[in-house]
Amino acid sequence: AAKLEAERDDKLRALAKRQDYLERARREEERQYLAERHRVRVEEDRKLYAEMIEMEREQHRKNFERDMALRSSLERIKPDVSAFMSRVLASRRAEFEAARAAQLSRRAEKEAAWRREQERRRHELEVQRQREEEERKREEEAAERRRQEEAERRLKQEQEAAKQREIMLKQREREREIEERMRQNKPSDWVSTETGRVSAGGAGAGGAGGGSWRDR
Repeated sequence: AAKLEAERDDKLRALAKRQDYLERARREEERQYLAERHRVRVEEDRKLYAEMIEMEREQHRKNFERDMALRSSLERIKPDVSAFMSRVLASRRAEFEAARAAQLSRRAEKEAAWRREQERRRHELEVQRQREEEERKREEEAAERRRQEEAERRLKQEQEAAKQREIMLKQREREREIEERMRQNKPSDWVSTETGRVSAGGAGAGGAGGGSWRDR
């Protein structure tokens, strides 16, 4: 029975280890998947941001080239176009500066939003890691409690078995003592002792009474 119980405990421990291994493998796979997804999203955001910046630059360049072309054509048409073009260029330059300032502001906002998103994602990953670590610790503590309970149960069983063996040994010792006393006091000794007593008693009575009952 002890061997079967030991084999059963070994099988249960092996099964528990296999389950722990599979669970940790699943968690590691999920962690790698989340990290890869995070990396892809960061790369996509970065590419989109670069494309938007390039589009804005290209649009401003085209506007500026258009204005320069207009200036050249007007200079050929009227001699007083210079003043007009100065005003136009000043206006365009002011628009360009305003657009550039707006672009820088949007870029700063996007960068701040991007940093906040990165921080949020890092926080989520850290929270998930801490949650998994706490769960792993709880599982290890539960497993340790189960091992301690099993050890205490076995110790209690061993103590109970030792107590039973001690009781049986004492009982067997008493039985041997009784058997030994019975061997020392055999029934034949009892009969011989009783017969001697009867013979001695009869002889005494005959002497005192003057013979046997037949003599009477």
